[in-house]
Amino acid sequence: YTPPVLSVILRSRKKSSDPGSYLLQEGSSLDVVESYAKLRMNLLYTMIEKESNVVVISSAVPGEGKSTISANLAISTSWSGKKVLLIDGDMRRAAQREIFGYDKHVKGLSEVLLGSHNWKEVIQRNVRGSLDLLAAGTFPPNPTDLLGSERMKAILAEMSKEYEMIIIDTPPVNIVSDSLTLSKSAAGCLFIVRQNFSDHKYIRKALISMEMTDMDVLGFVFYGEKISDGNFHQRRKYKSYYSKYDNRKNLNTQSNAVKQEPQGSAEKQKNTEKQKPQDTDKQKTVR
Repeated sequence: YTPPVLSVILRSRKKSSDPGSYLLQEGSSLDVVESYAKLRMNLLYTMIEKESNVVVISSAVPGEGKSTISANLAISTSWSGKKVLLIDGDMRRAAQREIFGYDKHVKGLSEVLLGSHNWKEVIQRNVRGSLDLLAAGTFPPNPTDLLGSERMKAILAEMSKEYEMIIIDTPPVNIVSDSLTLSKSAAGCLFIVRQNFSDHKYIRKALISMEMTDMDVLGFVFYGEKISDGNFHQRRKYKSYYSKYDNRKNLNTQSNAVKQEPQGSAEKQKNTEKQKPQDTDKQKTVR
């Protein structure tokens, strides 16, 4: 069985020192928004027969974009109306802290697994729409053991009753085995491959590790600046195709017009009401 490619996502070419600038926004280009929507729908389809609604996201090595994709997939899924929880499962680096900009002293997953806090107490609510976030917390000495513990399994089972999808951003497979310990708690792993960066031998090594620990690979996500989905992204004018279907500006204009219309109509009604008594007086005079 070869896992499918669930989506091809264009990586922004802009260079920014702020990881949060790569988050999906209402004004993000339609091709990027749609690529995450496609990922969301394909992922949900692959999980139809799964008992768990927990998705682990990982890659072979650092720098392949898994944390950005984790955050944006969570945002895109929340936009669809689902209640989503994003867990920063990297208790070594806490990449989501850089993306969402929360304080490094915020309590999170490590405190929950160590038993000092209840997960409902440390959840950050509605960080983007209906998206909730569980921070990594204080870096513990044994993150692998904590993620693979029975307590982690029990907590995820509790969370699954409140959330429709739980996304866990985890460290790269070839660096540490943290993500592999979640094989019994998750539906599977979404594996990120970055263009002109990921190495075939490292990808193969990671896939073998996941196979040996019974971690299902739900699918791949290809991520890159000049990546092509078939030949589509190689066309010079592909952006113009998206622009023809991007009606968000028109919808905003219409909504603004609708908001302004009642004010004008109300003023007209007032003027009409003021004139009515005058007209009646004139009629009486003529009579």
